[in-house]
Amino acid sequence: MDDALVLIAEYRDRLVTVVPYKGYKRFAVLTVVSVFLVILAGGVVRTTGSGMGCPDWPKCFGLIIPPTEESQLPSDYKTRYMVKGHLAEFNVQKTWIEYINRLIGALSGVFILVAFALSLRFKEDRQVAVYSGLGLVLVLFEGILGKLTVDEHLKPVVVSLHFWGAVAVIVCILYAVTRLFKKDYIDPSWKPLKSTAFWIIGLLVLTAVHMFIGSQVRQWVDHYTFSNFSRAEIIELLKDKHVVFTVHRLMSYVLMGAAFYIFWKLLAHAPRPVHNIKVFLTSLLLIEFIGGLIMAEFNLPSWVQPLHMLASTVFISFLFQLYWVVNFNINHRENQ
Repeated sequence: MDDALVLIAEYRDRLVTVVPYKGYKRFAVLTVVSVFLVILAGGVVRTTGSGMGCPDWPKCFGLIIPPTEESQLPSDYKTRYMVKGHLAEFNVQKTWIEYINRLIGALSGVFILVAFALSLRFKEDRQVAVYSGLGLVLVLFEGILGKLTVDEHLKPVVVSLHFWGAVAVIVCILYAVTRLFKKDYIDPSWKPLKSTAFWIIGLLVLTAVHMFIGSQVRQWVDHYTFSNFSRAEIIELLKDKHVVFTVHRLMSYVLMGAAFYIFWKLLAHAPRPVHNIKVFLTSLLLIEFIGGLIMAEFNLPSWVQPLHMLASTVFISFLFQLYWVVNFNINHRENQ
């Protein structure tokens, strides 16, 4: 009887420890995936010109569920939902693209709220709850930026802040998860150099600058698209008149070279978890690079733009994770 009670107590303690960890990880992963989907959907919104598909926020043409036909709207809807002097236009495809983008964003908010609630149980490492909470605050801030994006009629600076806010959410949650399971990433036999961590920081800075310049290129693409230039004409204008386009292309080669040097030279003998991360990052970098070539050489295919942006976003997010994992191993070795 006593043995049975001991077994029950051990099983109970194991559940108390394991279930919150698994539950937190599940909702944290759902949060990261959903925010990546928001970024992908945002790219589709941009390339299809659906940013004002819903001219008001949080509703869409004053409705919780948007209309499917213009007849469902009041006769004065064009002026009633006018933004910054621009008459509202109803296009069922653009309206629903923007609406789905908002739905995914709202879903990510639910996921991160649950993840934060679960993180409060991890008393052994309060940083997990801190960064989960910061991610939640940033999601709420993203909601405010979403409203400003509509209110300011897609003002470029607000759109860019909205994008980088989403990246910040991913980085916070990814750090919390990586920190919670850092024992899985530490290999006592591996001895990475401190200089490797500095190289990765340099690559992070280079990637961020490359993405920022890419956002400037995107703004010019949007400008010319709204001015009714063809995609072939836009490419020629970018090549002839905008140095940011040339700089962005040249930096792609520098980024590729630096990444391959770090991943396959400095981290050549890394343990399996790090090897998996660097293979994943290399694949993303190749996808991003090929996508850039396709856009430059084949007149900006609209389906490539969102994938190109998504690949770069996933790349910088997991590059942060690589930096943390390398640091975990450096600190573990120094503390022995």
